[in-house]
Amino acid sequence: YCKDEKFDTERLVPFYSMADRRRSLHRELIDNPPKQMKHGCKTVIPYSSTVERMGEHRAPIATFASSSDVALLAYNELWQEVRQRLKL
Repeated sequence: YCKDEKFDTERLVPFYSMADRRRSLHRELIDNPPKQMKHGCKTVIPYSSTVERMGEHRAPIATFASSSDVALLAYNELWQEVRQRLKL
């Protein structure tokens, strides 16, 4: 898809979302990422019903989740990681 659409794949940074560390496959992929994920973000968005509700609310998690929500904190951490990579 990226090649067909002429996207610069160097600018894409993958990350894990809805990861459930209780599942062996999820743990395996996070601990030993495939080649495509080697340069991905280190932050992992955990499996959370709050993340699922973003679709229901049709809004970013920060607009409805409590400030102590684990998923919201993970998204904040992801944003800080992205900002650092982009030198913003």
